Amino acid sequence: MAGSLQLFLPLIMDGLEYIAPSGYSYITVGPQLSKVMFSGEPWLVMCKNSSMDLPPIWVPTSKALFESKNPDAFSLGVLDCDAPLPSGQNSFDRFKLKRPLAIGRTSNAAFYVANGKKPQMIPSQYFMSNRRDPQSAQSLVNYVAGRVNPFRKAVTDSYALTKFCFQSPQCVLMLHYGPMKPHEVDEMSQLMKYHRLMKFVGINIQKYSLSLQHHLPPLEGLEGDAQLEALRVLYFKRRKPLPKQKIVVAAKAHRGGFTFSEITSFLEDVSNSTGTSATPLNRLKKLPTIKKGDWKKLSQVKPKPKSKPKQPKKASKPSESKKKPQKKTEAERKQEQRRKAERKREERARERKNKAREEATRKTPEDEAAAAEQAQKEQRAKEARRREQMDRERESHLAQEADENVPDQEQEDSEEEQVLDLDNEDDNGDDSGEL
Repeated sequence: MAGSLQLFLPLIMDGLEYIAPSGYSYITVGPQLSKVMFSGEPWLVMCKNSSMDLPPIWVPTSKALFESKNPDAFSLGVLDCDAPLPSGQNSFDRFKLKRPLAIGRTSNAAFYVANGKKPQMIPSQYFMSNRRDPQSAQSLVNYVAGRVNPFRKAVTDSYALTKFCFQSPQCVLMLHYGPMKPHEVDEMSQLMKYHRLMKFVGINIQKYSLSLQHHLPPLEGLEGDAQLEALRVLYFKRRKPLPKQKIVVAAKAHRGGFTFSEITSFLEDVSNSTGTSATPLNRLKKLPTIKKGDWKKLSQVKPKPKSKPKQPKKASKPSESKKKPQKKTEAERKQEQRRKAERKREERARERKNKAREEATRKTPEDEAAAAEQAQKEQRAKEARRREQMDRERESHLAQEADENVPDQEQEDSEEEQVLDLDNEDDNGDDSGEL
């Protein structure tokens, strides 16, 4: 039912008819879609075209949200994400949504959006089951509620303050002394839900101090420690930077009490301020910084008195005992000129001598070639000597081996002679034994 807003939609649960007062709405392309995506309000949106059915978990999710402790945690909506937008793109392309795999029930896609942030896809595991499981529906409600709930960021250094506050289009900075009181926490929760497009940041000034605190206007009706420990609210809005500037912010401090009505009135007034309204914003020359230290103790320290600028010393008059230099006579001036001329002649002669020495030691190409040839001759002679030395060593080694082999030959000759003698003896013995 395109273009219609269906509230009090009848939902069928296990054969019983259940009417959810919260229900869900069909979101159409146009102002309604712009409100869902850019207003900061929390939404859980299911993508569905004319050829698709809603997943079975969608009906139990509506019931679980209505029966939860916080049924206004977010709104439910159905959107044809394939429908063309005025830009010609569809919702998947325009808001960079991940298109799911078109396999049975997993083709269902849903996303949540809140607090001016980019939309985020719901994990596909919530749409895998075909049963209407109340536990899965309650798990999906808890998953979305925990991510769309606004929160206050506590900062402790200048880098975090710039990242989470000054880089945002609008920021509300709360300076609280010690932990916030219960009623202050409740008021702050309502403010964050009502102003979802603003970042809320807090600084515990019992441990850290803001450089801008010395310039804050005092609160009406408070004095002493009550003035120092009171909760302060500061509003920052990012401005277009000037050349050679990165971040420029304008600021305004709240001077009333910390209640929902007063803070809301203050924020609505300054957020629409253009500089010509009753409460214009003050453009800061530099970004505030944070340093460690109790603000109450730092505020009680008296600043050091500025030292008086030192006066320049008066020029002392020359004493009468010092005599003024006398003027040189003409003869003295000529003598000094002659000395200067003599020194110049000596310098020129020294330069000519050094130049002649350099030219004498400078080698011509012919000299370099002759030196290279001489070096080659020396190298060849050295190589020849080395070879002669190797030949002599080789001959000496061969002669030594020949000398060692001579005794062996003599020993072999003596052994042969002994063998011959033994043979002769045997012959003599045999002859003597014959008859």
